[in-house]
Amino acid sequence: MSKKKIDQLFEAFSMVSEGAYIFLCDMESNYSRWSKQAVDFFGLPGEYMTNAGKVWEEYIHPDDRELYKKDIRAVFKGESREHFIQYRARAADGRYVICTCHGRVLFDENGKAGYFVGTLKNHSILQTADSVTGLKNVYAFFDDLERFRMARREQMILMVGIARFSEINDRYGYVVGNRVMLELSRLFARMVSNMGFLYRMEGARLALVTDKMTEQDIRQLLRNLRQRALKDISVDGMGVSVFLNAGLVIGDNFDVEPKTLFSCLWYAYYESRDVRQGDLVVFRAHSGDANHARIEKIGAVRESIADQCKGFFLVYQAIVNASTETIIGAEALLRYKDASLGVVMPSEFVGVLEQDPSFYTLGKWVLRQAMLEGKQFVERYSGFILNVNISYTHLGHVAFLDDLEAILRETGFPATNLCLEIYGKIQLLNEDRLKEMLLRLKSKGIKLALDRFGEEPRSLDFIQSIPVDVVKIHWNFMRALGGKAEHQEAVKHLAGIASLFGSEVCVVGMEDEDVRDSLRAYSVDGFQGQLYSKPVSAEELMEMEFRTEAEQEYTELTSIEKNALKAKESNFVNASLEVQYPDRRLTYDDMLEKTRFVWSKLQNRDASEINTINLYMKPNEKIVYYVVNGTDTGSFGI
Repeated sequence: MSKKKIDQLFEAFSMVSEGAYIFLCDMESNYSRWSKQAVDFFGLPGEYMTNAGKVWEEYIHPDDRELYKKDIRAVFKGESREHFIQYRARAADGRYVICTCHGRVLFDENGKAGYFVGTLKNHSILQTADSVTGLKNVYAFFDDLERFRMARREQMILMVGIARFSEINDRYGYVVGNRVMLELSRLFARMVSNMGFLYRMEGARLALVTDKMTEQDIRQLLRNLRQRALKDISVDGMGVSVFLNAGLVIGDNFDVEPKTLFSCLWYAYYESRDVRQGDLVVFRAHSGDANHARIEKIGAVRESIADQCKGFFLVYQAIVNASTETIIGAEALLRYKDASLGVVMPSEFVGVLEQDPSFYTLGKWVLRQAMLEGKQFVERYSGFILNVNISYTHLGHVAFLDDLEAILRETGFPATNLCLEIYGKIQLLNEDRLKEMLLRLKSKGIKLALDRFGEEPRSLDFIQSIPVDVVKIHWNFMRALGGKAEHQEAVKHLAGIASLFGSEVCVVGMEDEDVRDSLRAYSVDGFQGQLYSKPVSAEELMEMEFRTEAEQEYTELTSIEKNALKAKESNFVNASLEVQYPDRRLTYDDMLEKTRFVWSKLQNRDASEINTINLYMKPNEKIVYYVVNGTDTGSFGI
């Protein structure tokens, strides 16, 4: 690429990069241009550089350097299309400042990676005022929270946001939308007076931080603000009624970092918006409150995610065929362990962190780790399906599909053995975009499961428009509906609906044999629960007996039926072999017969079509691998 071409592209991107440094790299020549402001602030060699990534690496704090190298390496190797990371970088005067770097690969019409372009935000010099309302912005918000914490002053943090703000923009236009935000901020400021600090947050949200008001004061303030927002906001003489959602965090826990408090504030706000129809939701973080321990765990989890997900691990719960009770797959379940806190279950942090940027990073880690560990399950049994949970917030992320494809390539895990379990508030996502994304996943052979079927408002409509492979019905939810007869009838009803639209049904939480036997009368395909297996490590799952339906059917054959199979063998090899275990023995004849039987069932062909059989046994794994007719491969457990 010529210098002239780089300059043209650079100037074009600079026009839309307010408040950030720009960099642009020709990936083929590794020749870059950086903003003059960045060159001056950090003391870089010049605006034009060759191998700028390596040059910039020396400016990054040593403790952050490895994370940066790993992330940028993935971009230039083609493993990732996006670079999004925060680190400390050394300024020309020797001090380190916090920077957020966001870059993306641009492809040409042939799909070839051409340019890597991005922005570098220097948080030490970012403007601290919002251009629309004149209030402090989110950067000042975090600075002030830290000052409150260091001064050990109890913080009351209120966030309010305009409900259905997009409808105002759609109806009146963005200019009017901005005027509405300005009028609301002025109204809020007059009511607060000098009792606290106001901030313009992202989107149509405002925040108040105060140490001069009680919870009762806040509630009264909010009531007054709601009333005034409904009737006192006008733009050019046109009245606009504004409805508000609100979340509040109260605490005197000065060991908690501002970002953790912010996560709790988001959680309270979204609960107000999505669950409580705008009612105030309060998250208490008092040192003597029950939430104190929870907020400590959330803080520890956030720090661990930032530290390359240190402390997280996966366990697996087997999923079995409802008829044969053979293992057909497993669900990967997330756990976190801390030296002082012990094992922390996802229910203690997922709800709070779902809106936190760190949660997407954790989701990618889960997908990658599950696929890396899950490869051994697929090698053991080619039909094994690995279920991995994804939140509605992951589906709503702009980079999700690209990141998933990159992880599949990186791990080598077969897409056809992956099932994504969708959970959470799917009704909050754009329906058309969601359908498009899920159909793209299906086109790659990835299976889809809808978790907690029947519990989410849109789940019944969902399976009518999206080809979901599996719906999961939770037995605890059924039990909450009434007595035994009632919840069995509920399973029958939901299973019937799912089957009508071509989805298999898996009942989760199975603990009772009588319940299992009664549910087999309905359209139930799979079971998951303590009756079959508690969540176990990958190593423990590998020790469990993986059997296909054909293998299960073989074990149920009588000795007369097995002898009949042997009699049909026209090319039976005259050989003798016996493998002995403390609890069983296996002869060559046994292996040959079982191979013929399993192959014919899986291929739906007659065993007389077999010309050659090659057997490979792994005694330590208690698995026999076979190759039939030189092409068809498979395995079975001993």
